[in-house]
Amino acid sequence: LWQEGKFPFDELIATYDFTDIASALADFRTGTAIKPVLIPENSRLEDTSV
Repeated sequence: LWQEGKFPFDELIATYDFTDIASALADFRTGTAIKPVLIPENSRLEDTSV
């Protein structure tokens, strides 16, 4: 499914600053974020798309 573009990974993952951990947890508990990802301060996200 993923290779056919039928699995919406981008809709399942939500990123949060590490300092916003309370919001990430709250969104996870309410189902707003399926997979909250915490980004450490002074960190860069790299494009890992294939």
